[in-house]
Amino acid sequence: MLLFSRLRVGAKLALLAGIPILGILLLSLLVVRDVQQRAQAAAGLGSLEDLARLSDRILEVIDQLQWERAIVSRDAGRGGLVSAEAKEHEHKTDVALAALQAFLAERDEASLPTKLRQDLAGARQQLRTLPAVRARALDPQFDLLEFLGFFAEANDSLIRASAALTQLSDDKQLLVSIGGLVSAMQVIERNSREHALLSYVLAKQEFPPGSFRYLITLITEQEVYTDSLRTWASEEEFARQMVALRGPFAQQIAAMRRTAIETTEDTPQVDPQQWSDAQNGNMQALVRMEHEMAGAVQAVVSAKVASVQRAVRIAVGLVAAVVVASVLIGLGVARSLTRSVRVLAAAAVAVQKDNDFAIRAEKTSSDELGVLTDAFNQMLAGIEQREQELGGYRKNLESLVEARTSQLVRRNDEMRLVLDNIDQGLATIDPEGKLLGECSRNFEQAFGAPGPGTPFFEFLAPGDRDLCSQMQCAYEQLIADVLPIELALDQMPTQLVREGRHYALAFKPVLQDGRLSGVLLVTRDETLELENRRLEAEQRERVRIFERVMRDPEGLRELMLEAERLVAQVRGLTAASDLEGMRALHTLKGVAAVSDINSVAQAAHALEHALLNEPERVAPERAQLLERWAEFSAFVQPVLGSESVQRVDMTAEQLAEIISSVRAGASHESLLQVLQHLSWQPVAQRLERLGEQLVGVARRFGKPEPRVIVDARDLRLPPDTLRTFWSSLPHLARNVVDHALQSAEERMLQGKPVENCVRLRAWREGGRLKLEIGDDGRGIDWQRLAQKARQGGLASETREALVEALFADGVSTAEFVSETSGRGIGMSAVRAACVALGGTIAVESEPGRGTLFRFEFPLLELDAQADSGSWPVLRRSTAAGAS
Repeated sequence: MLLFSRLRVGAKLALLAGIPILGILLLSLLVVRDVQQRAQAAAGLGSLEDLARLSDRILEVIDQLQWERAIVSRDAGRGGLVSAEAKEHEHKTDVALAALQAFLAERDEASLPTKLRQDLAGARQQLRTLPAVRARALDPQFDLLEFLGFFAEANDSLIRASAALTQLSDDKQLLVSIGGLVSAMQVIERNSREHALLSYVLAKQEFPPGSFRYLITLITEQEVYTDSLRTWASEEEFARQMVALRGPFAQQIAAMRRTAIETTEDTPQVDPQQWSDAQNGNMQALVRMEHEMAGAVQAVVSAKVASVQRAVRIAVGLVAAVVVASVLIGLGVARSLTRSVRVLAAAAVAVQKDNDFAIRAEKTSSDELGVLTDAFNQMLAGIEQREQELGGYRKNLESLVEARTSQLVRRNDEMRLVLDNIDQGLATIDPEGKLLGECSRNFEQAFGAPGPGTPFFEFLAPGDRDLCSQMQCAYEQLIADVLPIELALDQMPTQLVREGRHYALAFKPVLQDGRLSGVLLVTRDETLELENRRLEAEQRERVRIFERVMRDPEGLRELMLEAERLVAQVRGLTAASDLEGMRALHTLKGVAAVSDINSVAQAAHALEHALLNEPERVAPERAQLLERWAEFSAFVQPVLGSESVQRVDMTAEQLAEIISSVRAGASHESLLQVLQHLSWQPVAQRLERLGEQLVGVARRFGKPEPRVIVDARDLRLPPDTLRTFWSSLPHLARNVVDHALQSAEERMLQGKPVENCVRLRAWREGGRLKLEIGDDGRGIDWQRLAQKARQGGLASETREALVEALFADGVSTAEFVSETSGRGIGMSAVRAACVALGGTIAVESEPGRGTLFRFEFPLLELDAQADSGSWPVLRRSTAAGAS
């Protein structure tokens, strides 16, 4: 015991735990080794003895199959009569198979190695058809090679199963014994096949087709497997095996085989009975050798079993010795350790019970526990001293707390003063989405004082369920920490409208130790700022309109007349099902957008959105649109004036031509026709306005500005002709900007000029007015259009069906709805205006090569719409070459 008291705790613990652990490790190694040996030697069979027994069962089945094959082949060669000898061997085969089946039925086949299990299953599956094969042996059409192949396949599977027994153990001696046995089985199997084949041939007195080649193959394989025996056997064993293989009948068999091979063209000159007797004697010698080798395998197995039992006895003795030694050493070490621990525990309990820090523990050893006892006593002494010092501090504690509280209150008042004098509203939100009580004065003035625990989304947007749900979901994503904080914050709303005032919202994360502990809500009233922006936008819009009045008053006056007509249709629009009204609204939006009347365009877009998505907002949005139009009209009318001044546009050449005609004494009728023609509106002017709209829309939405080419020659139309069609063309202009225009990089990759080009052409041909609007941009995405058509329940199988879908209501290939496109109404409005005038539309487009819209109008149809009866004069002058 004195020895243990001086040892360090580490040494004691090493003795206490190390020796038993070492013993357990040794025992584990032995046990694992023993288990591995036993498992590898007989896994799936239960014991090593089963390995030898299974090998015997397989060998017996193979022997009987070989005898049956030889006897039945001989009988088939004699004419198909089954001899008593054949019946006897068939019975022996059945008995051997039944013994193998009974042996396997008593074992768990699933635990066998995969290769062994598969080969056994293959052999048993093959032998299930043995009765049918026996029956076919009596058939006059007996097929020798098929018969031999059946037995060969079954025996090969069984031999492979015997070879698979090597997977059950890694013992070298056992592997060599099994390998030698398998090689011998292969040699005997080839010899048996030769026996059966020549028994049939000699009895039949002829070689069936293919049998001679099969014989040569067997002889070659027999030599190969004979050579493989040398690999597995020692020189002495190989010599004994060769004696058995060559046997007393070897020379006689070799001579008869040679005779049979050399007389393949004639009748083999060998006595069938002599061949059968010699081969039977040889087979008996080979089978004896085979069983001797199987006995050798069993002897190795028995030796292995004895070795395993001896290892188990040694392991048991070693375990018993280790356990006894561990118990004795553990008792000694434990007694030494527990004494010191009990002394320390008793002192600690006494200190805890009496709160007396003057108690000291008795030192019982010089090891680490002794050092621990000294440290424990020093700690008690230090605590005792601290207690005395704390007694003095407690007397001054109340005054210190009061001073610190006053300091905190003063700092809070200073912070509150700062917060109350900033323009932004501040409030804090806890991780559960609830407002804390503290907030800035600006926040209270805007929203009121929040009660602690109120959800911030209900406080900010009471009564607006959609906005509340949006803010709640976004905040839950933020707190869940699934997305990056910046991305989650981007999901939070940034604008809020409450009681007619507009607020900007910002959510700032409050991090503590890198984790989100809350959010700072920052609000800013931007109502006045937004109103100033609106007034500035309105002012810019008025400046642009004033510039247009100066540049093209007639065009603006015409725009006002068309817009008034569209506004009149929109006044009674209450539902999206009113297609004419929706087209009028969409056309109004398009006309206003391309004409830079943004206030009207935005109001029309808002009404369109309400009609399609928020029916409850239709009435206020319609009132807003009418108000914006009234404001715009009230501004424009005084500037534009109430009287329309009809202008006549002509070139210097045309004026010179008229002067020359007058001087030359041209007839009044011809002069009247020319002047009447000049009084009509040039189509080029219409197309130039459309080109300006294209460029303006592209500039407004950040698209590349296209180069517009106008070609209308001197083609003119009576006033107001095609007016509704001209007013619908801004839809087409916006469609070109949205879908056709390409960036410079995209065009360069496709080998196109950097600048987009749009061509606007008009001419007269064959009594029809033709108009083309073409671009060299992306072209129509027919596949996407087909997808959209199918979603809308429209036909999409042919190009004609897709063109029809292009102009159908509600079909658009735009990804998003914007102020320029996305509703699928604009193109429908263009077609409606064209068809109403008796016109037709054709579309040509190839992806990457651009799109061409061609419109045709019958001139006779246009005659009826002219305000005067002078339209036929235009036709005559045009026919004369004026167009």
